[in-house]
Amino acid sequence: MKQLGMVLLALVISASHLSAQEYAVVSFSPLPSLKRFQVKAIFLKKMTYLDGVHLIAVNLPPDHNARKSFEKSCLQMGRSRLREYWTKAHYLGHRPPLRKDSLESVQRFLNTVEGTVSYLPIEEVAQSMNILYRWSD
Repeated sequence: MKQLGMVLLALVISASHLSAQEYAVVSFSPLPSLKRFQVKAIFLKKMTYLDGVHLIAVNLPPDHNARKSFEKSCLQMGRSRLREYWTKAHYLGHRPPLRKDSLESVQRFLNTVEGTVSYLPIEEVAQSMNILYRWSD
């Protein structure tokens, strides 16, 4: 009986690992790979240039799964903490990243505006995109 429980536990862990969603921070601009702290700095607008390229961070809508994962894994900030951050930043003259309403609009913006950096589910990343950072749930 104990062995059966261990086998079931192993199957559940394996199944949850297989269903983990992967994401990537991407750009069409020729930028180097990034570390998590750099990604965070870009999306909190503390880093606006990299290798001479003016960076434009673009978010998905707040209810999109990719954005929820990004905020949790990359920014390591909850929604209320982010709201507080941008409220304070507003009084210093800073605005949050641009927001696009769909994956398609993010992809079009990435493709047309030099320096755009955003995040997508890995299956939405075009072969011509430059993957700067990867993570999974």
